[in-house]
Amino acid sequence: MNLKKIGLLAGSLRTDSYAKKVAKNWGLLAPSDCFLEWLSIDQLPLFRETLTPSEQQACQQFRQTVATLDGLCLVTPEINHGMPGCLKNALDIASVSANGSAWREKPALIAGVSTGPMGGISASQDVKRVGLTIGLRVIQPCEFYLGRVQNQLDDHGLFQLEPATQDFWQLGMDRLVQALDGDTPVTDRYTFHTTAQQVTLLADGTIRGRGRIQLMGHQLIIEQIVVDPQSRGRGIGGRLMARLLMMATLFHWQIVPRCSYARGFFERHPEARGVLAAEGVNH
Repeated sequence: MNLKKIGLLAGSLRTDSYAKKVAKNWGLLAPSDCFLEWLSIDQLPLFRETLTPSEQQACQQFRQTVATLDGLCLVTPEINHGMPGCLKNALDIASVSANGSAWREKPALIAGVSTGPMGGISASQDVKRVGLTIGLRVIQPCEFYLGRVQNQLDDHGLFQLEPATQDFWQLGMDRLVQALDGDTPVTDRYTFHTTAQQVTLLADGTIRGRGRIQLMGHQLIIEQIVVDPQSRGRGIGGRLMARLLMMATLFHWQIVPRCSYARGFFERHPEARGVLAAEGVNH
């Protein structure tokens, strides 16, 4: 399977920022043939002409990561009617290289968030203006604003949107994926619906499998993996496990595999055991 790599970028340095949570949730709306790459900007230096060798290396690594992306989900908070300086700094760093802008021709979704009612409209417009300058291809529809964001996330940091709002954000991801497909659209695509209790895998709107989960503190407990009998042999269970691994990685959770399928998965894939909680390792 040829995985498309979608970068997730939030314009905040706060560990528990709403923008970071929204970017991660937006990524989880991507189908199973997309790999999610978190773009950390926390350690980037202030971009300037005189950088130390270690600062130059940090900038170069960031550019190289951006260059490997197929697309981008970017979420910004707002400060003084504009994007935060840390985000502008990151956009600037990857726009300058020997090969030109690393952002060039990358399809991008752009959203603004705020704790007030306006949803970061001015910041989002600021990012779009700079994004077009550095070569991003902004995907339509491009009016994604999430006001009172603190009420749009549950206690675990997962989306709890109104159905119409959820559908609109899903539409954005669908349009981004279409842009990644280009002239060769994928017809047999698997998508996900994620809650704090269950991850559901669907194909053409039909449920093909479920992963029943429980979130406790910083642990993601996998209670059960169920595959529709008519869909067995298609890798449904593996796709569900891959998405749960991605969730744990993005949200810094540790996995506890309670069911036999999940335990067997980690026995077959020892390279994935780094996300296991101590309890999961002992099983």
